Amino acid sequence: MKLKEVALSLSWDGVKERFLELYEDQTENIEGYEYVFVQICTVESVPFDMVLYCDLATHETDPFIDEGEEWFNVYGRDGSYCEFAPEHLETFGLSFTPWDQWSDMEVDEGSRKKLSDTDIICHCLWEMTFYGFDQEKICEQLDELNERVQEAKDYPERLIPAEEVFKRIKDKLGNFDLEES
Repeated sequence: MKLKEVALSLSWDGVKERFLELYEDQTENIEGYEYVFVQICTVESVPFDMVLYCDLATHETDPFIDEGEEWFNVYGRDGSYCEFAPEHLETFGLSFTPWDQWSDMEVDEGSRKKLSDTDIICHCLWEMTFYGFDQEKICEQLDELNERVQEAKDYPERLIPAEEVFKRIKDKLGNFDLEES
C-alpha cells in the first residue's frame, strides 16, 4: 500500500491525537503537521522506486544508539546493497525527499504488521518535517548541504580533521569530557 493510500484511510483527528501522544512537545507545530498530512493526501504523486520502512531503533539494532535510548527510524530501501557491507541492503534517509515522492512510496508490509497505520503516518510526518514545514525551505537546505559537500571535495585542504577540532576544544575548555555533555 502506498503512503498516500495509508494516509487517505485515516482521519486527521485520529492522527493528530496519536501524534501528540508520540511527540508531546510538538503541540505548537500541530498545524504544520496537519498541512503536511493534507499534502500527502492531495498531492499528485510522483513515481519513486523506494520502499518505506518504519521500525524501532535501539542500541541492540544500532550500536551508535546509547543504551536505554530508542526512537522510530523511518528510511527507504530500493533493493540495492550497501557498498561497505555487501551482505546488507542499503538504507536511505528520506528527510529531504519531496513530499510528492513520499506519497508514492510503498509502505513495507513488515512495518505495517509491527505498527499501526496511524503510528506509521505519525513517524513519517516527523521525518518529513525534520527540516521544516515548507518544501521550498527544505530544498534550500538541501542545496546548501550539497554546496558544502562540493566545497569540501573541491578544497580538501580547508578541512580540519576531527582530532584537531577536539584538541582545540579541549585546549579552550580545559579537561572537558565530550562524552558527558
